[in-house]
Amino acid sequence: MQTSSGYRPILDGAANAYAPFAAAVDVARDRYRTNGSLLVHCEAGIARSVAVVATTLAAEQQAHSFEQALGRIREVRPSASPAPSLIRHAEQYLGESIDDGVLRGSTVRLGLIRIAQAMNRWRLRLQCS
Repeated sequence: MQTSSGYRPILDGAANAYAPFAAAVDVARDRYRTNGSLLVHCEAGIARSVAVVATTLAAEQQAHSFEQALGRIREVRPSASPAPSLIRHAEQYLGESIDDGVLRGSTVRLGLIRIAQAMNRWRLRLQCS
């Protein structure tokens, strides 16, 4: 199996733009077609990488829809919560509407995850002091 990287930075939060998202999905689709597998990551593995992979799975018809792809990802990564702006980018890329039900709980879940991450950073600082 050939390995290669395709670094495509996407900003976190509402500031992310469509063009970098689409470029990341294009690279992911190319790597998936070439290698039959794919590794995508971002800092927390909650929003950006999840949106790219779910969009890739739907575009490559490995899932019937973005919603189904996200459901499959959540089976192994329950914290998966793409930001609403990333869902809109996925809609644009796929040319289809995505059920807003996929966002239910995402904001609350993402808020709780960010609180836990901040607490972990705080604990590390205390241990290092």
